[in-house]
Amino acid sequence: MLPQKQTCCWAGCIWWLQPTLRGIGATPPLLHYVFLLACHRPRCLLLINSFLTGDTSVLAGVYGPAEIKVSKELHDKATIEVILRPKVGLPAIQEKSQELLIRETCESAIMGALHPRSSITIVLQIVSDAGSLLACCLNAACTALMDAGLPLRYLFCGVTCVLDTDGHLTLDPSSKQQKESRAVLILAIESVENKVLTVASRGAYSATELQQSIAAAQVAAQKIFKFYRDSARRRYSKS
Repeated sequence: MLPQKQTCCWAGCIWWLQPTLRGIGATPPLLHYVFLLACHRPRCLLLINSFLTGDTSVLAGVYGPAEIKVSKELHDKATIEVILRPKVGLPAIQEKSQELLIRETCESAIMGALHPRSSITIVLQIVSDAGSLLACCLNAACTALMDAGLPLRYLFCGVTCVLDTDGHLTLDPSSKQQKESRAVLILAIESVENKVLTVASRGAYSATELQQSIAAAQVAAQKIFKFYRDSARRRYSKS
């Protein structure tokens, strides 16, 4: 799953996200920082990060900045690659589509101009899927990039919203809720101006319901960003 040709240092990190986002006025997500071990070497970093959203779990690895083939290198910025591995079998069309969305979100956040003619590879391994998978992948990718120390314009997170036949909005749905819903929206939110980076959707919804979903996702995102900051503060605190 991860590059084998170069000897790298590694870091392990476990994050826990308790699924308590339910509805627009829901209780903020309960987040726990569990374990972190880091080791760095110049020009080479392999970081392994696990992000759990309820029963959904994704293992994330960040490798780079590293050398890249001449045919793939970009002279003015780093080449970002995202690899999404399913729990079993080989990646299919769905995984490739999700890879594209995650890569575009990561490219907007990473300051790739600081590492031209190099590659940054993000490998996401699905461990379990009980709903809100794409949002969990986005959160795992962001926390892995943050722990790897790569320069970022902002942090980002993913929030899943579903609308039922009555128009009721639910955040962080289970797989059953997603299948039974009228519409599913996955939104990526950035931390600086709280703007929407990416929207992936399925089903029919009105413009009003879209704005409602964005507002709910922005509120939920602030709680996740607070968890990011609190976890980093605890990690680097000298006290």
